[in-house]
Amino acid sequence: MVDSTSAPAGCGLRLWVESRTPIKELPGFRPNHSVPKEVTSQTRLYVAGIGETGVERDLERVARLLREAFGLKRKELSSIGPDRGGGSLVCPQLTYTATVSQADDDPGVAVTRREVEPSSPDVLADPGLAFAFAPGFTALERRFAEPADVEAVIDAVEDADPPEVNSLDYPLDASTCELRLAGFGGMVRVTAENVAILAPMPVPPGDLVKAWAKVKGLLEAAGAG
Repeated sequence: MVDSTSAPAGCGLRLWVESRTPIKELPGFRPNHSVPKEVTSQTRLYVAGIGETGVERDLERVARLLREAFGLKRKELSSIGPDRGGGSLVCPQLTYTATVSQADDDPGVAVTRREVEPSSPDVLADPGLAFAFAPGFTALERRFAEPADVEAVIDAVEDADPPEVNSLDYPLDASTCELRLAGFGGMVRVTAENVAILAPMPVPPGDLVKAWAKVKGLLEAAGAG
């Protein structure tokens, strides 16, 4: 186990995928456990504790895949946790984090989130990433260092009218906007805090990266790259 300060610096991009499971079907659920009927701070801790068994198994599985995908030695792959429903793996290429938490909208459901933060953009194109995390992810997220001007993003897209953007939608206050890209089945959501490439189902990292490449130029034109 290593301290989180030993994790490699990320490149500002994150890949993630979430799945929902009835709490009673989690690997750590025991006959003496009960399914919560409400969502409180106490039930969140309770579900996180039940979820640790699944997180531990997931870390073991992903560690084997990472060693094979990137040819890692023992000293190059370290673990953090699991603790309070979450755990991480750290290697030179990336930091992987898995968490289990109680769903906000259903007290009887747990949400498992699997997230990868690559150490550099080059990792996103490495075949090892797609191998280790098949079938893939549903989102690629980039958080802005400074709040983005969403109105400027909207104006840049409308003025340029780029062929790669099939549609653009936004509310009257222009606090967020959503784009549909040609050749991509998901959507792109831009807020002042981040931009997220969202796919309707898990896809290989390369598919999300291609969509990001299309969006990046538009954001840079609006001063939000």
